[in-house]
Amino acid sequence: MHPPRLIVNGDDLGRSESNTRGIVEGYRRGIVTSTSMVANGPRFDLAVAAARENPGLGVGVHLALQEYPPVSDPRTIPSLVRDDGRFFSMGASFLRLLRGQARTAEVRREWEAQVAKVVDHGIRPTHLDGHCHCHAHPALAEVVVEVASRFRIPAARLPREALGHLGRVAPTSARRYLEKVGLRWACRGAAAVWKDRLRFPQAFHGFMEGGRMSDRALAAVAASLRPGVAEVMVHPGVTDDDRPFDNGYRWTGDLAAVTRYTRAQFEERFSLRLVSYGEAWA
Repeated sequence: MHPPRLIVNGDDLGRSESNTRGIVEGYRRGIVTSTSMVANGPRFDLAVAAARENPGLGVGVHLALQEYPPVSDPRTIPSLVRDDGRFFSMGASFLRLLRGQARTAEVRREWEAQVAKVVDHGIRPTHLDGHCHCHAHPALAEVVVEVASRFRIPAARLPREALGHLGRVAPTSARRYLEKVGLRWACRGAAAVWKDRLRFPQAFHGFMEGGRMSDRALAAVAASLRPGVAEVMVHPGVTDDDRPFDNGYRWTGDLAAVTRYTRAQFEERFSLRLVSYGEAWA
């Protein structure tokens, strides 16, 4: 029987200098195997350089519909942007999708522009995932398949974390738990659409620990794995100053968690194989 395979993905490459450097450090010194690049992030240039300098680090595309400015000309995606040409807030964006106010054709146009920007810089994406998991929205599951097909991207994240994740049914934040319940509902639809068309890990971890990962939680994830492919999402950074954004994440805590062990030490201790998306099904 093959050992479990675990993808450790550092989200938001290109969001800031701090988190881009943190992901690279987590890869070089620790157990990070994969990352997802923000094509419209403020430090996209640094993200491209990091990917080129670390060819063993798997790089996907972190699709966005909020917070960051669009890659497309805002005039070509009017249903996705406000009057100032920037995306609507996360909540407004999700509601507009549910109400049919945001056109899926425009989402496809923007996401294709985001992926094309990454590809045009010489990077072959291993997978797709989404900022605030927007790619798992039920209205966009088919769009993800279409974008992946155009660029021959074989896999996507399915952020379907178990309700009793790591044995905890009642988390510290009731709001966060309700968000997870909603996300699991969304993932049911996405999984049905993606089945036999996209590969995705069977298990996902890190939603409840978003921006608050610890080495204890990582060890619990590793100990809970079953044969197959699983993913854990982390957000490492070299400082907790997240300019130009401020979301309260403890980036340095995530970095400490993913560098507690080297890759070889982690694999030996937990009898698993650390892989990127590009290696997971090889």
